[in-house]
Amino acid sequence: MSISKRGRIIATLVPALVAPLASGEPAKPDIMARLRATWGERVFTLKEVAAMRAEELKGEEG
Repeated sequence: MSISKRGRIIATLVPALVAPLASGEPAKPDIMARLRATWGERVFTLKEVAAMRAEELKGEEG
């Protein structure tokens, strides 16, 4: 299957070559392991969360 834009093919979709697991279901990512790897056992205070959020939103007012 091809995806075209303005008459030109920009992408071609092909079946995945990944073999299914024995159970037939794809493996789910271990999100908690990712969080522990990134943050460890760190617990943020409300003040720290508010400061991080304010920094993320800085410059998005308009």
